[in-house]
Amino acid sequence: MSNLVEIQRFQQDRRNQYDVTNRIQIDSYEASCLAVCKIFTSTYHHEAPQILSRAFKDFSDLYTGNYPGYHSCDTLYHDLQHSLDMTLAMARLMSGYEQQNPRHKLGKQRFVLGIIGALFHDAGYIRRKGRDTAINGAMYTYTHVQRSAEFLKQYLKQHNMGDAIGLITQLVHFTGYEMSLDSLSISDEKDNLLGQLLGTADLISQMSDRCYLEKCRDRLYPEFVLANLAPQPSGRSRFQPESAEQLLRETLEFYRGTVLIRLEHDFNGCHRYACAHFKGRNYYMESLDNNLLYLESLIRQDDFSSINRRPPTTAGSQYFPFHLIELKSHSHPLIWSSRLSD
Repeated sequence: MSNLVEIQRFQQDRRNQYDVTNRIQIDSYEASCLAVCKIFTSTYHHEAPQILSRAFKDFSDLYTGNYPGYHSCDTLYHDLQHSLDMTLAMARLMSGYEQQNPRHKLGKQRFVLGIIGALFHDAGYIRRKGRDTAINGAMYTYTHVQRSAEFLKQYLKQHNMGDAIGLITQLVHFTGYEMSLDSLSISDEKDNLLGQLLGTADLISQMSDRCYLEKCRDRLYPEFVLANLAPQPSGRSRFQPESAEQLLRETLEFYRGTVLIRLEHDFNGCHRYACAHFKGRNYYMESLDNNLLYLESLIRQDDFSSINRRPPTTAGSQYFPFHLIELKSHSHPLIWSSRLSD
């Protein structure tokens, strides 16, 4: 059997709206919350605190337009499922670390803070009512991390966690590229580790998504196009792919030249803690590697026609301003839009 066929059959039964184990429905905040609370309980032998379930409910309200002062999520790629998937990965990484380091645990408070940081790490894409002038959250692509930090600052204040504000507003920068991680002032080794875990969870969750390649082509590329229509702070570099196909072709280089360095060097190989959680296997890296192996084979063949999975519907497809974008692709914008609603 050829490698290509093996890759195509890998996790063939995995459902598109489920996590890497095909057990947790990651487009459901209730299912994701239950899974994370179970991880907390099994890790600390203590009932999960109420703030965890409250945070998941607030997250759902924010992304569905029921959070005071905010519109619903209208981005395509950075949607509710991505953040829930990342949050579940974060819980698993923290649990794996705790199992491997019983004498140097992060502790329950850091676990809770890590989950809140994961849930709202992309809150900066959500537009504020009466304050934001952008027509879509994707236009905040290059400033969303700082906006997420501002949201988290207010959120922690509201829930009497003000003593963690200074830390969380720095930890969220582990999920972005807008500043050097060396410029962050985090003195505590465990706090720094929490940031590394957060950044790791963000990368491995999205790149192990069963529909990662489809989402890059049909969702991330339109976000980049719209982002580059917005004014940016001076000195901020932009990523401007000429087409969705170019974005796919450059994904391998992005992984090898940026992501892998982050995972192994900047984040100190924290992805390996998933092995401890899963008792020997790292489902995230297995799925990530297979996505990239499959993409590599398609690039060699110069044929992307087999990238045809149907990701779960994202609410952003109802609001994304396709009519303002001249999508530089072989696909017509109307075809693009219809793919998102399947």
